[in-house]
Amino acid sequence: MAKLQYPLILDELKTTLSNVKDEDVENFEQAVKDAKHIFVAGKGRSGFVANGFTMRLNQLEQPAFIIGGITTPSIHEGDLFIVISGSGSTEHLRLLAEKAKGEGAKVALITTQPDSKIG
Repeated sequence: MAKLQYPLILDELKTTLSNVKDEDVENFEQAVKDAKHIFVAGKGRSGFVANGFTMRLNQLEQPAFIIGGITTPSIHEGDLFIVISGSGSTEHLRLLAEKAKGEGAKVALITTQPDSKIG
């Protein structure tokens, strides 16, 4: 049986969270509260996180949609598009973010690379 990696995982989480600024969390929280509709996207493992986060937002009575869903409406001004991307450089997500901004929606990026193409 492989050695448990919990200490490594906890250290990585601790390191990641130590780099999150309180102001960024507060701004993100306010953007979620203010949004008419919330749209979420990610690819790969980030896509799994995006799906779970979208479900949780709906459980909290925030109207949220996963990009690409068959019942996902169009994005408009006053909406929020949340991109979840570890690298912050997934081309498809970058194009979606540009489209959302072009429609007047706010865009938030959850990433470990804030200076990336999407960032």
